[in-house]
Amino acid sequence: MAPSSAIRTLVNRLRSGGRKAVEAARMLANLLCGGPNNRAAIVAAGAIPALVQCMGSSNSSEALLQPAAAVLCTLSYGSPDDRAAIVAAGGISALLQCLSSSRSDDLREDACEALRNLAYRNPDGKAFIAAASGIPALVQCLRSNSEEVQLSAAGTLANMSCQSPDIQAAIAAAAGGIAALVQCLSSSNDELLREATGALGNLSPEHGAAVAAAGGIPGLLRCLRSSSSVVVQQRAVTRLVNLFSCGPENSAAIVAADGIPVLVRCLSSSIEMVQENGAAMLCELACNSPENGAAIAAAGGIPKLLRCLRVSSSNAVLEQAVTAVAYLAWYSPDTIASIVTAGVIPALVHCLCSSSSEAVLFQAAKTQQCLLAPLQQQRLAPGCVQLMAAAARIV
Repeated sequence: MAPSSAIRTLVNRLRSGGRKAVEAARMLANLLCGGPNNRAAIVAAGAIPALVQCMGSSNSSEALLQPAAAVLCTLSYGSPDDRAAIVAAGGISALLQCLSSSRSDDLREDACEALRNLAYRNPDGKAFIAAASGIPALVQCLRSNSEEVQLSAAGTLANMSCQSPDIQAAIAAAAGGIAALVQCLSSSNDELLREATGALGNLSPEHGAAVAAAGGIPGLLRCLRSSSSVVVQQRAVTRLVNLFSCGPENSAAIVAADGIPVLVRCLSSSIEMVQENGAAMLCELACNSPENGAAIAAAGGIPKLLRCLRVSSSNAVLEQAVTAVAYLAWYSPDTIASIVTAGVIPALVHCLCSSSSEAVLFQAAKTQQCLLAPLQQQRLAPGCVQLMAAAARIV
């Protein structure tokens, strides 16, 4: 631990300006790497208001602003008391000033990251950032050429919008706010995708039309297609199913964006929520649409749906998958032969014999009724007997 007198000297030098202030800020940044005792001593010496003063001064050079922002960024993480002190000292306005005036990607990244920390589960921090016109400044950072700046800005917007309807509305109202978040979905950086899908996922359903209009559906499908991140997959499929439920135009847009193969792929996910939502959307697409039913079959959806019925232990997955199979059989009779060939009998028998969910049992019985006549016509009597015997347990 550095002597407290030495730390007080460095903090005093911050107020002197010039080269001494730059050196002091850099030394404080280095001392923060030395552990919690140094951090406590730096805060106790009055570093937070001194750093905020440096950052808010029009006379401060970028050579000073960079280490000052780095120190504030570190202090804003992990300590509610330190976050509150930064907000009370006017740190939010100073950080936003850096976003607006600096061309340094490193400085803007640190400033965004500090704001991200200040917004984390902190209603006061969120309110101060929004009141200081922080949302338009953060949206502008989403358009940066630096993915690190984009990541920190998207993370800040995700933290701010969480359970905050007013801030969600402000993001939607900001010029190009939703479009900038959607544009981030074209990145191959999973961290950026995680924060962008998080921010989009926080937006209430009333903003669904704006997300779709900005190209959100192809962007979310791309996340499901290309990202290996569990969090990205979960957030993308959740936002997509919310858009799906907003109106038939969005379900048509999913089909038009070649989304059916992507949804079929969701059935093979190791994440139950992704399987469930993928099956739910396939279920709705198959309803009353022979064209979509044929597309689901062509994408390999039938064997994957039946696999869900055979191996899943989730009633939610089973219900959606068995309903999708029922809709395929009912609305797309041309798929029945493929359903039978793919092994529907053992899959349905498994559902009927192993699930305790009334919804699963009902849909399995409904599927059995759709398939019983074709099975009899094809003289698959043993299969009929199995299905009828299994179905008898729900009567």
